[in-house]
Amino acid sequence: MLGWLLSVAYWIPTIVAVVDYFRRRPEWYWLLVIFFFGPLGAIVYLLVVVLPASGASDAVSITFAERRRKRELEVAVARNSTPGHLAELGELYYKDKKFADAARMLERAVAEGIDHEEAGYYLGRSYEALGRFADAVPPLVGVVRRNPRFRFGEAFLALGRCLEADGQKKDAEAAYREVLKNHTYAEARWRLAQLLTGQGKHEEARELAELIIADAAGQPRFARGKEASYVSKARAWLTQHRAM
Repeated sequence: MLGWLLSVAYWIPTIVAVVDYFRRRPEWYWLLVIFFFGPLGAIVYLLVVVLPASGASDAVSITFAERRRKRELEVAVARNSTPGHLAELGELYYKDKKFADAARMLERAVAEGIDHEEAGYYLGRSYEALGRFADAVPPLVGVVRRNPRFRFGEAFLALGRCLEADGQKKDAEAAYREVLKNHTYAEARWRLAQLLTGQGKHEEARELAELIIADAAGQPRFARGKEASYVSKARAWLTQHRAM
């Protein structure tokens, strides 16, 4: 009996990873990683694909090593800054939730020639955190034009939020639909459903709300965290709009 339980436990990561793969549909090679490397490949998949997509990456505080690196960069930037140092320091300020400092460093990095996707992403996210939604749109647009799947669609999702907050609802709708071509994020579905509700398109909004709830039922517990609030909102919306 114990041996059977240990055998089942050994394969749980693989089962969870396979279920999530067919729900999320990331790049095809992840399926090979899961099957060819067994539970180890499944754990890598869960850490690299599922964990960032669940939003946990933004919730993690800056690590001790990153804090030490931040101090080193602050000294280097004060003495003789380079675009690379500015961009790296800006990213660390963002992770430390010092959004104004992050924006300032990343603006300097971009002005001095940095044009990689990470800098644009963190600059846009810093502006978003500061409530500067119109300012956030151009760097995020630059990121998704170069790589629509950057950070598993998180850049496109952030772009949608900023467009919506800036009153550009038509473009926000297009951004959310773009996210949902490759991902099944509850947030993107919920935000799109709200835009559709405002247009009187209750049937499509209902379908999105039902998908949020249906997908949540099949998710492993660790992947539910950030999406739980959207599941609750979807249930409340369906109750409120049941007769429509």
